[in-house]
Amino acid sequence: MNKNIFFILLTMLVVTVLSGQDQRTVLLTIDDEPVFVDEFKKVYFKNKDVTLTSDPLEFDQYLDLFIHYKLKIKEAKRLGLDKKESYLTELSGYQNQLKSNYVSDTTVSKTLLQEAYDRYKYRVRAKHIIRTVGDHALPKDTLQAYQTLVKLRTSILNGASFEDVALKNSQDPSVRSNKGDLGWFTVFSMVYPFETAAYKTAVGQLSMPFRTPFGFHIVMPIAKEKVAGYVTIASLLIRENTDRTAIQAKRQITLLYDQLQQGVSFESLVAAHSEDKVTKKVSGKMKPFKKGGTNSEILENTAFALDTIGAISEPFKTKKGWQIIKLIDKQPLESFKEIEDKLRDQIRRDDRSKSITDSFSTKLIEKYNLFLSEESKTFFRTLLSNTPVSELTLSKEDEKKELFSIGAKSISYLDFLTFMNTSPSKMKRDTTSIDKHLFTFQSKIARDYYLENLESENSDYADVLNEYRNGLLLFDLMELNVWNRAQTDSLGLKAFYLQNIDQYEQEKRYKIIKASSVNKKTLEKVKALLQKGISLEQIKSTVNTGDLVLVIFDEVIVPNSELNFRKEQSLKVGDHMLQDNKDYSTLIWIEELLPAATLALEEHRGLVIGDYQNFIEQMWLRSLKDRYQISIDTTTVKNLKKELKN
Repeated sequence: MNKNIFFILLTMLVVTVLSGQDQRTVLLTIDDEPVFVDEFKKVYFKNKDVTLTSDPLEFDQYLDLFIHYKLKIKEAKRLGLDKKESYLTELSGYQNQLKSNYVSDTTVSKTLLQEAYDRYKYRVRAKHIIRTVGDHALPKDTLQAYQTLVKLRTSILNGASFEDVALKNSQDPSVRSNKGDLGWFTVFSMVYPFETAAYKTAVGQLSMPFRTPFGFHIVMPIAKEKVAGYVTIASLLIRENTDRTAIQAKRQITLLYDQLQQGVSFESLVAAHSEDKVTKKVSGKMKPFKKGGTNSEILENTAFALDTIGAISEPFKTKKGWQIIKLIDKQPLESFKEIEDKLRDQIRRDDRSKSITDSFSTKLIEKYNLFLSEESKTFFRTLLSNTPVSELTLSKEDEKKELFSIGAKSISYLDFLTFMNTSPSKMKRDTTSIDKHLFTFQSKIARDYYLENLESENSDYADVLNEYRNGLLLFDLMELNVWNRAQTDSLGLKAFYLQNIDQYEQEKRYKIIKASSVNKKTLEKVKALLQKGISLEQIKSTVNTGDLVLVIFDEVIVPNSELNFRKEQSLKVGDHMLQDNKDYSTLIWIEELLPAATLALEEHRGLVIGDYQNFIEQMWLRSLKDRYQISIDTTTVKNLKKELKN
C-alpha cells in the first residue's frame, strides 16, 4: 500500500497520548497497561461525522476498531519496529519538518499577511534621497547620516526643490537620470522599511529619516492609486528599425488601422503583419497584467482605458514601436483568500519575515525569563568597545559568571563569547551592536530549548507527532504481517480463492446501446435502424450530419441488477425501452447477452488479493487477542455510551 494513502486512512483512527494519565478514567487495559477514556473520546469526536454515529451498536464497532489499533501498536513495539534505523530516520526527518510550523508568531504572521494584501491593492509613485550607511557603521557615522537627512528634509519643507536637493545630496547612483523619482512600485518591490514609509506617508508629504540595509532615506510619495485588476490584450506591433523610419512605421500602422475599420479581423492582420515574434504565434495575445506589470505606462493606460471586450485602440507609440491593441478580458484583483498562499510565500522570502521571528523569540525570552542584568550588558559593551572580537578573552572568574538560566542549565559569559567567536564574520567584525547580538544569543538559546522540549511544550505538536509516530509503526507492521504476505503467498492466495469461489460469481450482464436526444422522433428513427440491423457507426452518421449532433450514443455493460428493464426471463437481444426525463429521452437497446460467470483469479487478481489481505488481517488480529490480555471496564463503557448518545 502507498504510504501517503495509508496515512490518509489512518486519520480515521488516530490516538493521542496525553499527560497526567494517573488522574484519568481507565477505559480498558491491555496486559495491565491502561487505556484512558479521553484517548478514545478524542478519536471518537474527531471522526464520528466521517465514520460512525453515536448509535450503541456502532459505538461497539468503533470500540472494537480502537482496541485493534491499540493491539497493533503494542505488537509493533514488541517486535522492535520502533527501534529500526529506517523508522527512526524517517521519524526524525518528519519531526524536524514539523517543528518549523511551531516557531513563528501566528498573530504577527496574520497581521503581516493582511498588511501585505492591503498594500497589494494599491501602487505608489515616490521620490527619495539616500545617505548610504552600512549595517556595521560606527555610531558617529550613523548619527551624521541621520542628521544630514534631517537638514535636507527641513530645507525642502522650507521651499527648496526636491529634485535639486536630491541631485546635490542623494547617494543613489540613479539620481542623475531620475532626480530621485523611483516611478511606480507595489508591495514587495522595495525593502520592507522603505515600502512601509512609502505606503504610510501621505501623498505630497515628506517622511522623517528612516533606515534600511542601504542607509538612511527620506521619501515623498507623489501619487497613490488603487490597482484596477488585470487586463488581457492582443497586440499588433510595427517596429521602427534601420529598414523602417518612424514616419514609415506610423504610416504602416495607420494603413492597418484603416483596414480594421473596414472590417478586416484583428487576428488576420496580426498573422500577416505583426512584428512581435512571441505574441504573433498566439494571435497577438499577451499575458494578463496589472498597472505596473509592464515597462510601458502608455501601453497600460491605453489597455485599461478600453471599456468593452473586443474594443480596439487607435495606434499609439511605445518604446517597441507603433501598436494597436485589442481588449480580450478584464479581471478584478484576486481576493485575499485566492492570493493568501502566494503572499505568505513572499513574506517568508522577504525581510519582513524577521519581525515574525523576532516577535516569537521575544515571547520565548519572556516565557523562560531569560532577562539580562544591566551589569552583564555593561560588561560586554565595555569589553567589545576596546578589543576586537577575535582577540577577546575572559578571566576564569568572568567565564563562570551567569548571564541567565533556562530549565536546569546555566548560561555563562563564556557561552556568549563562544557564540560570538563562532558566529558569521559580519557579526564578529561588529563591535558596536552588543545589545543586538545579546538578543540574538538569547533567541538562539530560547528557541533551542523550546524545540528540544516541544512535545511537552505544545500539545498540538505532540498530538500530530504521535499520530505520525504510530502511523509509521502501523505501516511497517501491516506491511510485514499482511500486505507482503498477501502479495507473495501465491499458494495461500489460490487456496483462499478456491475456498471462497462463490464470492467471485459474476451475475448476468447486458451490453446495451444508449441513445439520448431531445427529439423523440429521431430516437424512433434510431430504433427503426437498429431493428433493421444497421451498424451503430452507420446510424451515427445518418442521424448526426455535419456539425449538428442530434443524438448522443454510448455503449456500456451493466449487470442484471442495475438494468431495471423488465422481468429477466423475457430479455433478449433487440429488446428495448424508452426512458423519458422531462425534455430529454433515452433509448436503451439490448445489444448482447453476457451470461453469469466465475471471475478468473488471474484476470481479477487485485480484487482477490484485497479480500485475502482482509482475511489474513482478521486471523492475525485473533492471534493478537490471544497473545495480549484485554480487560474492559464495563461500567465505564456503559457510562461512556450514555454520554456519547446524548
